[in-house]
Amino acid sequence: MNSPQTKPKLLDKLSSPYLAATLASILAIEVFLGSWLPQEPLVGKEALLTKYSNNLDLYTNLGLTDVFHSWWFCLSLILLAINLTLASFYRVFPRAKKALIWPALLSVVPKASPNVQIIEGLSLAKLIKSLKSKNWQIGETTDIALIARKGHQHRLGASITHVGILTVGFGALVSLLYGFNGSVVGVPGDRFSFQSQKSNILVEERKIYHSPLWLGESPAFELEIISSAKSQAADGELDNWHTEIQFLSPQGENLQESKLAVNTPTRFRGVDFYQADWQKVLRLNFNDTDYELKLDDLAEGKGEIAFFEITPELKIGFWRAASERYFSLIRESLNVDAQPFQLIAKLPSDQTVTVGPMKLKSYGAFPRTGLHFKHSPGDPILIMGMIVMLSGIMLSFGRKRLLWAITAGDALHIITKSDRGQAAHEEELEDLLLLLQKKSQSEQSSL
Repeated sequence: MNSPQTKPKLLDKLSSPYLAATLASILAIEVFLGSWLPQEPLVGKEALLTKYSNNLDLYTNLGLTDVFHSWWFCLSLILLAINLTLASFYRVFPRAKKALIWPALLSVVPKASPNVQIIEGLSLAKLIKSLKSKNWQIGETTDIALIARKGHQHRLGASITHVGILTVGFGALVSLLYGFNGSVVGVPGDRFSFQSQKSNILVEERKIYHSPLWLGESPAFELEIISSAKSQAADGELDNWHTEIQFLSPQGENLQESKLAVNTPTRFRGVDFYQADWQKVLRLNFNDTDYELKLDDLAEGKGEIAFFEITPELKIGFWRAASERYFSLIRESLNVDAQPFQLIAKLPSDQTVTVGPMKLKSYGAFPRTGLHFKHSPGDPILIMGMIVMLSGIMLSFGRKRLLWAITAGDALHIITKSDRGQAAHEEELEDLLLLLQKKSQSEQSSL
């Protein structure tokens, strides 16, 4: 049979601030890993294949390619949420009543009280008026005594802060259970469906990334890239990337058209889309397999070039002069800036060319845009929780002051107490006493 102390001891351990610090430290390390390592929802699987090569399955199984949706990240969040919830209800909230309860009214001056100030000829009525002018709250009063307080609200700061923390945790939980994110990379004409996974040529099937506890649903709409371009400033430097997209129903009905740019996202049905990347690519077919190559501009307007590695020892290039519409097949070792040079083959768009064992077909050059999407239904709750939490933290910086006044003969005995900031309290008390003495002198001179 369990002893009566088992439950409190267990609560002490589960609500321990040391446990909270440990879990928060673990979570901080996990956040660092998720920010430092490339994440599949943001960069796509192709980038991970390039970085991790044959070890990709190992990193994926460990959850390192999608840290924020891994089971161990979710477990850390849940354990920290349990700890903070128990700490709030077991340790913090019960102390909030101290901010609301008035101390006992004194009717006799304590003999051992060191903080007693005596003012001759001052009435309780004048004292009450002065205290109210200084924003003191007057409590119980009698004909000969009163009690007042000021700044007691700061005792609520810890509780309000924990309410904010729990609200933030609830918002994070909502996003964990119902939110998702991912990325879309494609060229004008590509269409993506988040349900049916349809895609056009060379476009990796898009999927949404979510936690293992996910209770949400896939978006019931499709996205098509209409156009994409980059703009340049007057000095020739890159100014911005722009993409025009449209959202369609699964039946192909146009629902909305939107324009995106860096720092100018768009939202559709609770999903936010951000312009994340832009580059020009060459799409081609090499021996009946489709590929996409990055196109780089050559200096002095001499066209653009892309390289394709067939084997570690053999790399070929595709070069297009600024005045040409077709690509030319060249060797990597040739200097394309020097003229003339020997062309291996011309590659007109949509025509198949055979060069020895290589069968090539160029689809052409395209602007490829990268879009990130995110659905976080808990964000409004999280923001509200942050506001509440910051309000509680600011409120916690205050101090609680208590004042007792007792009439003894023709003198008024004033006793004060402060729970922190003794120097500031003494300065405030001096100002208050100076004001009271002036009122006392004024009261006596009028008699």
